[in-house]
Amino acid sequence: AALLNGLTLKTSSGAAIQAPTFTGAEETYYAYVNDEVDEIVLTPGALMPGSGITVDGQIVQSGQASQPIALLSGENTIPVAVVSPDQSETRTYQVVVWREASGNADLQQPGVATAGAELRPAFDPGVTEYRLLVPAGTSELTLQPVAQHSGAAVRVNGQDVTGGPVTLPFGGESLSVAVEVLAQDESPRLYT
Repeated sequence: AALLNGLTLKTSSGAAIQAPTFTGAEETYYAYVNDEVDEIVLTPGALMPGSGITVDGQIVQSGQASQPIALLSGENTIPVAVVSPDQSETRTYQVVVWREASGNADLQQPGVATAGAELRPAFDPGVTEYRLLVPAGTSELTLQPVAQHSGAAVRVNGQDVTGGPVTLPFGGESLSVAVEVLAQDESPRLYT
């Protein structure tokens, strides 16, 4: 028979993931993790010695851990296939791991790229209001802010920051700039 009689899930650092007991009868097995778990390791156990097992396309020995499998936010389906020792039967289980979306809407850095500009106070992700002093004669302000979480979206005055800097015209005494960070779970944070 091409069956598993055990399956454990752990984080890549070895911490057990709380999940229902695996019986081997289910075709689809569900587990839930928070947004801090970005990789998972599966350890399948075959019912019959000599069975072949693959986890996410990689050969795994019964009772041995798989290679770490990267998780995206949301649903991640990981196929686990078992082949009977005589290779007459194959069964594929679907391990569905749901990873929570991140609620981190903090900036890692404001990315001020204007020559001679000085941010006051010094940047701290917990502080949301700043003044940016620029040299006299500055005609544009260039920013490339970076979010702490790679899955967060960043906008400067409504313009998406997608890998390149945002340049804003500057022609007077002051300019209001809004840097909005939108976390994966759509929690916003506004820096001005």
